[in-house]
Amino acid sequence: MKGRFDLNNNTRRFLLTGLTIILLITGGMTVLKYLQPTQEQKEVPVYSFESTAGIDYQVFFRPNNFFPQQSAGPGQAYITPLTEYVEAHFNYLLTSDEPADIQGQYSATALLTGYVEKKQGEERIKVKAWEINNNVVPATPFSGQQDRLELSTAAPINIRHYTNFAETVAKEIRFSADVVELKVTYDIAGTVKTEQGETQLQAAPYMLIPIKGNSFMVEGVLEDKKEGSITEMQTVPIPGIEQTRLTWLIISCVMLILLVGTWVVTRGTTPDPLLRELASIFKKHGDRIVHVAEGLPGISKDLLLKVNSFENLVAVADEISQPILYEMVAEEIHNFYVIDDPLLYTYHPSPLLLEHDVSESIGSARKTDEVDF
Repeated sequence: MKGRFDLNNNTRRFLLTGLTIILLITGGMTVLKYLQPTQEQKEVPVYSFESTAGIDYQVFFRPNNFFPQQSAGPGQAYITPLTEYVEAHFNYLLTSDEPADIQGQYSATALLTGYVEKKQGEERIKVKAWEINNNVVPATPFSGQQDRLELSTAAPINIRHYTNFAETVAKEIRFSADVVELKVTYDIAGTVKTEQGETQLQAAPYMLIPIKGNSFMVEGVLEDKKEGSITEMQTVPIPGIEQTRLTWLIISCVMLILLVGTWVVTRGTTPDPLLRELASIFKKHGDRIVHVAEGLPGISKDLLLKVNSFENLVAVADEISQPILYEMVAEEIHNFYVIDDPLLYTYHPSPLLLEHDVSESIGSARKTDEVDF
């Protein structure tokens, strides 16, 4: 076939083997991906909602001769002896994409706790000593068939009442807690129902007020955001499976084309044994070979001795301490000599030389007797 590229047999075999292995791998992956199902059972949200429960507040002060300000908003430090009460505003907002049956209740409680601080290792921990619990907002139900629910209520937190209680406990039972904190929690609990099922509502933001001391800041988790959903099992497509199948199929086709193309447009060739032997000779003994520019003078065939291998010629050169001479008579005729006057030892790696009179390549007589060493 014309136009085929010649490749060394070993190189061509290696290339074809490599392409075959890659084709088997990519083909196997292609088959595996096509055997893989395109759909799966998965829980899919059929209803979802977002909710936010928060506490806002305003601090009101007792009338005094020092400051005319009657109240202050969030984010400040407040003087405890001047504080009358904290007006807490409790808010809840639920939004969804479609109406649902929403039911539940909300309430707010104030928990006053006295702690004793104890050192544990390098840290100080709070150990509860006493606590009292008051309802700030009683349990209040809510319900509706809607996609938006808003709840709002307010209640005063009498800071003076809790401060006086802590001082009375310290005075009456002669026990003063190291830390006294008031935790006001806004609890929302309920359910959301649709035809597909139901899910729970739950939120509990809180404000934390230190009671003991001359000043306080309102801390805690003042906002509680949540997301919820109702799910059901559905059969859905596996993402990316079709694209993955196509990718592996394309890769397999490309590898098949490369394999067939390599097989068709290339042919294996065997390296010339003469050139291979010459390369080996010059690689191993090139430093002791002398290149002859012109043919050697004529010599009688009786004094011309041919050896069977270059190693034998090397042995002769070593024995008589003479260099190895080399001449290229033709492209495929190469002669190596060692002179041991009057004898001439020669080695001819070229197989074509056997068809010619050896004496012609060195002058008057090139036909030799073969001598084995």
